[in-house]
Amino acid sequence: MTPPKLPGWMRLAAVLILVPPVVAVLAFGTGRLHGSHRNLVPLTTLGAILALLILAGHALRFLPQSLSPPKGQWGAVLITVVAAILVGVYFLRVLPLLRMPYDVASWSEPMFLVDADKLHTGTPLYLPPEDGNSNSYTFGAPALTYFLAWLLRHPTSVVLYRFIQQLYLVLAALFGAAATWRLGRLISPERRAGPSKVWFAFFALALFLFATNSNTARQNVYLHNEPLGWLASAVAFWLLMEYAVTRRAYWFYALAVMPALAFLVKQYLAVWAVIYLVFLWFDGGIPVRRVVMFGVATFALIGGTIGLCYAAWGASFYFWVFATMSGFTLSFQWLVERFVEVGWELALGLGASWILLRTQDLQRVLGVILGWVVLVVTAVYIMALAPYPTYFGSATLVGGCFFLAVVWKFWSEENYPQTPAQAWLHFALGVALVIAVLAGLGHPHSQVWQNTPDLARYVGQIEREFAGQNVSRVLLDEGDWIYLREGVVMKDRQAILTTPRIARLDGMMERVRQHYYQKILVHTLSDGTYLYDLALDRGIQRNLLQHYHEVRRIPGVRDLSVHYGFLMLGDIIVLEPQSTATALPGD
Repeated sequence: MTPPKLPGWMRLAAVLILVPPVVAVLAFGTGRLHGSHRNLVPLTTLGAILALLILAGHALRFLPQSLSPPKGQWGAVLITVVAAILVGVYFLRVLPLLRMPYDVASWSEPMFLVDADKLHTGTPLYLPPEDGNSNSYTFGAPALTYFLAWLLRHPTSVVLYRFIQQLYLVLAALFGAAATWRLGRLISPERRAGPSKVWFAFFALALFLFATNSNTARQNVYLHNEPLGWLASAVAFWLLMEYAVTRRAYWFYALAVMPALAFLVKQYLAVWAVIYLVFLWFDGGIPVRRVVMFGVATFALIGGTIGLCYAAWGASFYFWVFATMSGFTLSFQWLVERFVEVGWELALGLGASWILLRTQDLQRVLGVILGWVVLVVTAVYIMALAPYPTYFGSATLVGGCFFLAVVWKFWSEENYPQTPAQAWLHFALGVALVIAVLAGLGHPHSQVWQNTPDLARYVGQIEREFAGQNVSRVLLDEGDWIYLREGVVMKDRQAILTTPRIARLDGMMERVRQHYYQKILVHTLSDGTYLYDLALDRGIQRNLLQHYHEVRRIPGVRDLSVHYGFLMLGDIIVLEPQSTATALPGD
């Protein structure tokens, strides 16, 4: 039976409600609104939205017989379209950065390119501490990125490196969507069909937005180990969910191998071994002996991986990958600050976990949730070592999978016994909830990067300092695109010397005393401090000025708002030796 139409007065009221915002927008577009009169656009728009909501509430409360329930897939399609639009906005926003061929966007980028340069020149990845040019992360991300770029025949393309990082995030979203799909099957076995293809598309798009959020994914737009770290965690969680649902032996063996692979991406991701053990212990149905054997096997693989790396690079590997991290001191203040910063992402995972524990058999989900808690606690601990919350990225991803699975489970489907009014309220609140969550992740972002003409001027002036010079004897403290292009593995990298607290400066000091460098280009902060002495007086500036003198300055980039601009794009002082001296032997 076809429901009766809504009364004519309601349809007329809806039209009249839309008139003021339309008129205001047209007036604004034609330049007729000036000053405070421009407030009419948001005022009339928000007023119209509120009036339409009240009108819709009246229909739901007093005229439910005039409504037919919405089809369940309509909501899925709508939130998928919203997520797709936000993903498109993200790529439009970051495209200028992705197309930039210089590693000047973040402190992590020169560290990343140092490893790519070593692979390109056949240099060992971990060199003696006094060289000041090895990464304090494991090598998986730059190595895989370089290999993919090499396969595409552009092994030194910074632009290609940037797009490969985004590919990692796309793959992380797809594996996360597959894990969410399996989680949906685990928590709703009665719905045999499981999530539809539309829902899978929504999961993937939404998880990409999680992987590009403005808080715990802040580094994912730059050259960094984080994008591949998100992919490693997505694969790790997908393997866990595959085993949880299917119980097939080959997924069990894959679980044992994954933590060692994750370690090669970032050291702390080896925690997946502990996560898997917690899951297996609480999941039930697995003999204790098998759980113990799994633990022995997975930790043996991690130990064997570390042993192979040590055999390849010796004490230098240990210094850069382990000893440098031991130089940091935990800060309780930072721990509290980072916990507050990740509160939104953590709340999503906790809220979804609370719902699952209230609606599911305890054995079915307890191991999965406690495994995520291990990941959360590990991330919170590590965040006490850093002034930013990006280490919470993996926990954000898994918590996002929990949230999306719960949204799917409780979304209205047409076969649910609901009144039309209930169905419409469920539909509207579900859409609003998803949009609010994506907004809470920072989407859509404002512009993060806009390549101004002054950036080209800045880079051009830097490159002119290298013209006609032996590139290996011209030191640029931050930025490795020139060295990568020329096949030179440079020493004394600023980001590498200032990140660990136990950096070895004796090699650089000796090179400075002997005038090894014909020219040194150093970034300065607003107070005149050299970037080498960022946050800590290491004596590098004083030592440089004892043996070199300033010959000119390169003004920093103007009119460019970017997170790391004050570090990477500030004024540069060009130094030359004060007098002739015996140079050290070449590399």
